Amino acid sequence: MTTSRLTSTAFGGLCRNLRLLLKVSEYELRKASVFRTGFLVKELLRGTTRAAVAIFVFRAIFQLRERSTIGPYDFAAIVQYLILAALAQKLCFDRRGIDLADQIFQGRITKYLVMPFSLFVLPLGRFVQFQATQLVAASVLYGALALFLPQWCPVPASLSAALLALTLVLLGSFCYFLMYLVVQTLAFFLDVVWSLLVMAAFITHFMAGVSIPISIMPPALQETFRMTFPYWSVFGAIEVGCGRFSMAEALHGVLVLLCWALATFFLYRFLWRRGVARYTGSGM
Repeated sequence: MTTSRLTSTAFGGLCRNLRLLLKVSEYELRKASVFRTGFLVKELLRGTTRAAVAIFVFRAIFQLRERSTIGPYDFAAIVQYLILAALAQKLCFDRRGIDLADQIFQGRITKYLVMPFSLFVLPLGRFVQFQATQLVAASVLYGALALFLPQWCPVPASLSAALLALTLVLLGSFCYFLMYLVVQTLAFFLDVVWSLLVMAAFITHFMAGVSIPISIMPPALQETFRMTFPYWSVFGAIEVGCGRFSMAEALHGVLVLLCWALATFFLYRFLWRRGVARYTGSGM
């Protein structure tokens, strides 16, 4: 009877958290879309200017070089890579997507500590809203590219390769979300959180190969980056989608991302509990 009651209580708590997650996601979407024009511009153009600048830079490099390739890429291939990298980066969670550090510094999380749900559900709702919005935005941009500039539109090797690549990107996005959550939880202990967020974004941007394909980097860097989640979130996902990585390599990427997600989640839980134990509210 006791076991049955505990199971029923746990199931009820899970249902409440799921309902709350859907409510939070809906609220975050309504909040983000209040200013409709700004919302559309921000979500559609997020990450595209960086890709445009990188294309112009590589165009200048190709014009200055006597050879027509850089590593395995000619100019058309590098443009297609940068387009895919921009789309993958759009789907990866942004460091400005949560404001937990602000709430800690300003003492606004106190009220959540006595409520009958995990505070993790609230930022997770923002993750769900972000992911749904960016999936639509990336689909619209890819469709427009295929319609108006088909000569530059990269085509997946197969439907299964495209779905596997999307799985890698979404798992990688969750790892980004957890990483930024961990950094913001450090607000319990440090006052340089925003500097750390910028540093983390810069480093992971390079490790993901967003502006420079990792395959033209030194072999030692390539092997090191293969063990990280940014690599599989962008570069690895592109290689899988284009059929340049085998199924075994893709599954290796999924395993790497799952390990990072679990490790980062438990690190967040550890930091959260230690931080709450010493939390004193505003002015920390």
